[in-house]
Amino acid sequence: QAALDLRNMEVELQRIVQKEQKRRGVLVRKALYGNLQLRAELLHEVLQGERPIQPEELQGPWIDVTSAVQCLVEQSAIRVHGSATYSKADLPGFYNPTPLNSQVELSLYVLYDFRETLHEVIVDDRESLTMPLRKHLVSGDHPRGPFPSSNVELLLRR
Repeated sequence: QAALDLRNMEVELQRIVQKEQKRRGVLVRKALYGNLQLRAELLHEVLQGERPIQPEELQGPWIDVTSAVQCLVEQSAIRVHGSATYSKADLPGFYNPTPLNSQVELSLYVLYDFRETLHEVIVDDRESLTMPLRKHLVSGDHPRGPFPSSNVELLLRR
């Protein structure tokens, strides 16, 4: 279903990207959804913060939802409400990459430009997503990359 949703979104995606480019609005560079926890053996190395977290360093599975998230943009903003009963897997172009494992915490990471400035945000599956926000602004030389709150639990267990 997600693949069909994405094929149907192609025309809409191009229209949204063109409009956002003209107004210097929200342009999604990368969006990942799924188990975004770091692989345990890389946790301490990545915590030093000298480089961005790369997708291959994540436990996974995760899916690339860049196009699907870009299609959520309306008038240079995204607002996805969260609740205990609503999963982002229900959004068009999304699906749960771990349908048989309810213990995995799903997260959404979005790296985006707004007003030609780099931003990033990560939210838990059932948490609301609102962007752009000033607190998403990337400070320093590079973005942090996906770092969900579940990584803190990994650290505490070690």
